Amino acid sequence: MKNLGKKWKSWKSILKQKHFDAHETEEERLADRNPRVLEEQWRFLVEYWSTEKAQVVHTVFFGLHSLCYHSDFAICGACWMISLFL
Repeated sequence: MKNLGKKWKSWKSILKQKHFDAHETEEERLADRNPRVLEEQWRFLVEYWSTEKAQVVHTVFFGLHSLCYHSDFAICGACWMISLFL
């Protein structure tokens, strides 16, 4: 089950990098939907990732993780807790 959780988080991360972060406007982001994601689910993700809450969580998580000595946040308690909100 741990491996499945890691794969799921990795998938979300790649999806966000390639299809959300790569664009400036919401229209561009909505148009660049991965075909494996349903349109209504993609719309929900774009809306969520655009919220201030999601952006703050992302900034805090990567800020804290950059202070860690390891490359895998799964082994760090603080990083693991924050990753639950991503």
